[in-house]
Amino acid sequence: VARCGHQALTADRLLLDAITVADEDRLQRARLFTGAAYLLHEVTSEADITSTMQVVLARAGQTSSVRTDGRFAVAWARGAPADSGHVGAVVSVSARGNLLASGGEDGVLRLWDLSTRRVLHQLRGHTGWIYATAISPDGTVVASAGEDTLIRLWETTTGAAVGALAGHTQRVRALAFGASAPRLVTGGEDGRVLVFDSDRKTLVRSVASQRTPIWSVAVDVADMLIATGGEDEFIRLYALGDGRLLAEKAAHRDWIRSLAFASTPGLLASASGDATVRIWSVTDRGITPVRQLDLATRPRAVALTDQRIVVGDENAILHAITADGRAAQVPMPAGVDWIRTIAIGNEAAVVAGCEDGGLRIWQPSGALATLAEPVNTVWSAALASNGRLAVLGYGDATVTVFDMASHTPVRTLAAGTGRVWSLAAGGERIAAACGDGQVRVWSARADDLVLCVNEDVSRSWAVAVTSSGDRLAASTGDGRVRLWDLRLGSLVWERPARAGRVRSLAFDDAGELLAAAGGDGSIRLWRSSTGEQ
Repeated sequence: VARCGHQALTADRLLLDAITVADEDRLQRARLFTGAAYLLHEVTSEADITSTMQVVLARAGQTSSVRTDGRFAVAWARGAPADSGHVGAVVSVSARGNLLASGGEDGVLRLWDLSTRRVLHQLRGHTGWIYATAISPDGTVVASAGEDTLIRLWETTTGAAVGALAGHTQRVRALAFGASAPRLVTGGEDGRVLVFDSDRKTLVRSVASQRTPIWSVAVDVADMLIATGGEDEFIRLYALGDGRLLAEKAAHRDWIRSLAFASTPGLLASASGDATVRIWSVTDRGITPVRQLDLATRPRAVALTDQRIVVGDENAILHAITADGRAAQVPMPAGVDWIRTIAIGNEAAVVAGCEDGGLRIWQPSGALATLAEPVNTVWSAALASNGRLAVLGYGDATVTVFDMASHTPVRTLAAGTGRVWSLAAGGERIAAACGDGQVRVWSARADDLVLCVNEDVSRSWAVAVTSSGDRLAASTGDGRVRLWDLRLGSLVWERPARAGRVRSLAFDDAGELLAAAGGDGSIRLWRSSTGEQ
C-alpha cells in the first residue's frame, strides 16, 4: 500500500476470489485487509497504514502480530456491527421488483430481497463513498459508482464482480440503465455524461455535455432520451442513440439533485435545492413545465409513478402527491436527519435511504417499516480537561465522556435528538452542536447542563470553545456565526458568514481570533471580542 497506493489492496481482493486457500484463518485475514482498502484513501505513511489495519483486526475480534513502536493500543475500539446495515449515510438506493441495491458512506454495496427483508450480498470493492447504484432491466446486473471514479458491475445472483468501467476523472454521482438495450448512462462531477455497453463493458459514446458537474441522470422508458441535471440549474435532454443535445431548460434556482422519468412516456420530475419539485412534459423537441410543488425544505430525491410523485427531503419526510392533488406525508422516526435517496420497489413500496444509515420502507397501506437499522456511529470528538478526558458524540444524540488513562466511560450526556454534529471543550466546559439545532454546554466534571443556546434554529453545524472556557462560537444552518460569553450566558455578536454551510469553527490559542470554514471553500476570520472580520 505504501508503494502502490490503496488500490493495490483492491486488486488483491479480485485475486482472492480466483484462488483456493486451505488456511481459512489466513483467508479471512486477507479478506479483512483487502475489504478495508477504502479506509486507506490518501493515507501514505507506513505507521498510519499499520495502525489503521490494527484497528480493522481489533474490530473484527482478531489480534494483530504487527507492531509499530509497541505503544499503539486499541482497547477502546468497538466491535464490528453484528447486523448487516450501513455504517454512515445511505446515499443511493435502486430497486427492480423485489431486488434492492443500496450504497453510501461505508463504501459497501448491499443487495437486499425486499420480500424477505434480508441482505443477500455485501459487496466490497469501492474505495470511498458509493454515490450511485442502478439495476439492469432484467435484474441480473447491478452497477455501483462513487468517490473512486470507477463504475463497478456485479452479478446479482452470486455477488461476483463482472466488470469495472473507467472514463470519469472525478466522483461519479449518477447511474441509469436503459429500459431494454444493454446501455448504462453515467454522470459525474467532471461534467461528463457517458454511455456504456454493459454487456461488452465498453464505452459507446461521450455525450456532448456542458462539463458542469452532473448530479442526476435518467433514461426514459422508450430508450430514446437521456435527462441530466446538476450544478448549473439546467435540465438537458440528449438523444440516447447518438448523444445529440435535443433541448435544455433552466427553471430551478439551485442545483438539481434528482431526476426521474415516469413509467409511461412523456413525463419527467426534477427536484432542486430551491425547495421545489417540477413536473415536465418532454419530447425530443422540447421540455414544457406542467406543475410545480413547493416544499418547506430542500428535496434530495424524487420518483415518479403513474399514480403519484414521491419526494424525500432534508426534514426526513416522505411526501406522496397524487394527480388530483391529494398529499400524504410520512416523517421518519425521531432523530433521523435527511432522506438522501428513494426508490420504488415491488407493489409500490417506497424505500428511503437516510442520513443516519437506516433503510426504511413505506408501504402503500401507510405503514412504515425498517429494512435495516442504523449503526450508531461517532460523529464528533474532543479532548477536555487538558487531555485527561475524551468526549465522543454519537448518532443517537448522546455524548460519552471517557477517562483517557483507563479508556473507561465516565458519564453519558443527553444531547436532545439527532446526531451530535460537533463537539468542543475548553477550560472545564464541554459544548455540543446537537441534531435538534440547540447547542448544549455541560461541566466537564459533572452531569450539570450549564447553558443551552441556539434554541431558535433547526440546525447548528459547528461549535468551538476558547481554551479558557469563557467564550463559545456556533454556526447556524442558514449560514450565520454567533458568539456567546459563557460566564454571563449572553450573546455577544452575530454575523452572516455568506459562505454557505459553516461546518467547522476554531479559536486560536489566545481566544482572540475565530476561524470559520465555509461550504464555498473559503475561510473567514473574526476578532472574537468585536466580531470584526
